[in-house]
Amino acid sequence: MKTIKTVFKKVAKKNEKVELATQKVELSLVDDMSGQAAKANAFVDAIDKKIKSNDKLWDEAFKLEKKFLDLEEKARKQQDKIASDAKKASKLIASMDKLWDRLSNTAKELGINPRDTKGYDKWDSAYDDLNGIERKVNEFK
Repeated sequence: MKTIKTVFKKVAKKNEKVELATQKVELSLVDDMSGQAAKANAFVDAIDKKIKSNDKLWDEAFKLEKKFLDLEEKARKQQDKIASDAKKASKLIASMDKLWDRLSNTAKELGINPRDTKGYDKWDSAYDDLNGIERKVNEFK
C-alpha cells in the first residue's frame, strides 16, 4: 500500500505541474491576446485618423473644384459679353470710318483741312482708343 500511496503522491505532483504549466500557457496566451488587441486598436485608431484626414482633404478638394467651376462659368459669361462688345466696337469703328470719309469729302469741298474741324482731337483720340480696345479683344479671343 505504501507503494500505491507513493505512486498517487507522484501522480498528484505531476498533475499539479501539468495544471501549473497549463495555467502558465493559458496566461501567456491571454497576454498575447491582450498585446494583439492593443496593437490592433492602435492600428485601427491610426487608420481612422488617416481616413478622417483624407475625408477632410476630399471635402476641401470638392469645395475648390466647385469654386473653380463657378469662376470658370463667370469667366465664360464675361468672355461672351466681351465678344458681344467687340462686335459693337467693330460696328462703331465702321461708323466712325464712314463719318470720317464724309467729313473729309465735305472739308475738301470747302477747302479746309478735316483735322482742323472742331472736336476732331477728341474724336480722333476716341477712335484710337476704340481701335486699341478692339485689338485687345481680338487678342483675347
